[in-house]
Amino acid sequence: MGKFQLDLNEGISEHVSFDQYLRGKSGSSERQKRMLKLLKTAMTQELSQRQRDCMQFYYFEQRPVKEIAGMLQLRPTTVYKHLKRGRCILKKVCRYL
Repeated sequence: MGKFQLDLNEGISEHVSFDQYLRGKSGSSERQKRMLKLLKTAMTQELSQRQRDCMQFYYFEQRPVKEIAGMLQLRPTTVYKHLKRGRCILKKVCRYL
């Protein structure tokens, strides 16, 4: 794991959720694309394959944990652990002001 650092807070109002920001309800589309690219880069460089898969299915494809568990042949509790660890890693990597 490298010393990659990412600032996701640029230009985001504290009243706008990250999901709303990415879906175009706030900010420019160019900034949104850049933020999503940086997030995916951080996921690729910092997370394990299982953590990446779980985060991709859960957050980007909005699949339920039980479905993810079935797809990856894991128990739901294991999926929850991968999601939690992935969030912790990304939180350390991302700098929030």
